[in-house]
Amino acid sequence: TGRAFLVFDLSKEISGLQAYLSGIPHQWYDVSEIDRFEAHYAGMLYLALRSVEVDLRVDDVSSHGRSDMTVLHAGQVFVLEFKMAGDGGDSEGIMAEAMDQLRGRGYADKYRDRDEPIHLVGLVFGRLERTLLGIRAERA
Repeated sequence: TGRAFLVFDLSKEISGLQAYLSGIPHQWYDVSEIDRFEAHYAGMLYLALRSVEVDLRVDDVSSHGRSDMTVLHAGQVFVLEFKMAGDGGDSEGIMAEAMDQLRGRGYADKYRDRDEPIHLVGLVFGRLERTLLGIRAERA
């Protein structure tokens, strides 16, 4: 569940992301299609997390691919995968896809020698909703 983030002091940043995204003027979306790109939301999350000075790794490469972002903070590792739900997309199915990708590609494996708790975190953003639709986290 997303409750794994509760032990992470940046949980406010994650849960507050909906409010943060809601403050972006609709005109910015109306003149472009930036909101359909995962990178738009990843960039917003990057800015929010960097503002509190955590150790971030974006497009974190491993031997089986790359996770969208890894956060190292407070003796814990958070490996994040972002997904977009399209027009009327199944956000639960897309969330399952994100979690399957995190598990299946072993993105967390390179951090196992740190002897720290590792969390796999999926985030789904909605194209129509223009916000975060859900977060799911589990221990790796």
